[in-house]
Amino acid sequence: MKKTKILSVIILFIKTAFCQDTVIVSHFPIKEGKVVYEKVLQMDSLTRDQIYLKIKEVSTQIFANQKYAIQVDEKEGGIIAYQANFLTTFDWPSVLGVEAKDSRYVYSNVSFYVKDGRCKLVIDQIKANGGEAYGKYDIEIFESEFMEKKIKGFGVTKSYKKKAADKNRIWYLRVNSDFVALMKTIEDKLKTKSQMDF
Repeated sequence: MKKTKILSVIILFIKTAFCQDTVIVSHFPIKEGKVVYEKVLQMDSLTRDQIYLKIKEVSTQIFANQKYAIQVDEKEGGIIAYQANFLTTFDWPSVLGVEAKDSRYVYSNVSFYVKDGRCKLVIDQIKANGGEAYGKYDIEIFESEFMEKKIKGFGVTKSYKKKAADKNRIWYLRVNSDFVALMKTIEDKLKTKSQMDF
């Protein structure tokens, strides 16, 4: 009995240690191994064409910036899709009291699938840019793999590596919050009365 308990504790420790060091996907909603945000919005009183027009109107407000480019606009097929990106700041742990920051772009597709009385909002194909040296990578990449590449040449200690991994986790949580806020903004704007509704 005692050996079984000890073995269980060891297995739990190994699983916990492995998950803490490698997996970042726990910060995001996952579907089939990929980060995907999706929600079906009920708009019972509207036809597919009315919902399509409403999405187009709302999109001019939300996606007015040039950072958002329309990718698909098929009224007949009931699909509208944008490519979106935003710039974030990543804070590296300080070294000898000196703090370092770098900028990371986050890219995604924002798609609307329209039917009578509802539309499905999907944000997927999310990538982050680790700078010139690291290029674009899928957001669901294992953290340890990215962090190994990122700090390999720094000649830094394990302590610094842990601090950098912690900062990376904080950044992923911030990115998740940004996507959740975008979903909420889109939903709220689609549910408010349109200028065309009178």
